[in-house]
Amino acid sequence: MASPQHIYPGPGTYTVTLTVVTPEGCTVVNTATVTIQPKPIVTITPNPVTICPGTSVTLTASINANGNTMCSTFLPILFNGIIMVTR
Repeated sequence: MASPQHIYPGPGTYTVTLTVVTPEGCTVVNTATVTIQPKPIVTITPNPVTICPGTSVTLTASINANGNTMCSTFLPILFNGIIMVTR
């Protein structure tokens, strides 16, 4: 198999083993441990909650990835029907 692939069932630590057999019959084995993290949880909060045409809104994004929380605030601007985001 030229490009081996594997899909893991979910988060966790797995042992990966790759076995290669050369045309001459030699075998090479390589093992590694990989950790699959859980999917991050993303929350986007608008301020104000009610958005009317022609008004601005601040969006705060909170990302919880593996127990670590990161926050960013964005100010989207509507320009000719296109939403542009500034930071």
